[in-house]
Amino acid sequence: MHSACGLLDADLRTPSLDYTDLINASRQLCNEPGAGRLQYRRAVFNLHAANQDDHSKNRSFLQDNAGSWQVAPFYDVTFNPHPFNKHTTAFGGYGKQPPLTRIIHGVARISRRDLFSQWIFFSRRILTDICKRKNSLWNQRSSEIRSIP
Repeated sequence: MHSACGLLDADLRTPSLDYTDLINASRQLCNEPGAGRLQYRRAVFNLHAANQDDHSKNRSFLQDNAGSWQVAPFYDVTFNPHPFNKHTTAFGGYGKQPPLTRIIHGVARISRRDLFSQWIFFSRRILTDICKRKNSLWNQRSSEIRSIP
C-alpha cells in the first residue's frame, strides 16, 4: 500500500494536489483508464458530501505480488466540512466552492489527452448519479428523523 502523498510527494497538511493530477497519476500507475474514472467518481462524491478532508494521505494504491497497482478502497470518507470551506485537494485549481463548469472542463482536458470521447458523457452521468443518490439518502434520513416520537 502506498499513499498518493508518498508517491507524488504531496504535502498532506497544505493544499498541494489537484484531482486532475490524482486522476492522471491513477490511470498511469494502474495502467487502466478505469482507475481515473473511479477517482473522478470519488472526487465528485467528496464535493457533494462536503468531505473537505480529502488530502493526499487519504488516497492510496495497492500493489499485488505481480507488481500491478490498483486504486485502494475508499477510506476516511465522512461529512467533514473545513472551517474555511476549502477542499484539501483542488478541483481544477479551485479548493473553495469549485464551479461545476471547472470540473467538467478539467475532465474535457483529460479526455482530449486520452482520446476518450466518452469522458464528458461519463462525467455528467456521474454528477447526476451522485446527486440523485445523495438527495435520496437525505430524504430517507430526514423522513426517519421526522417519524421519531
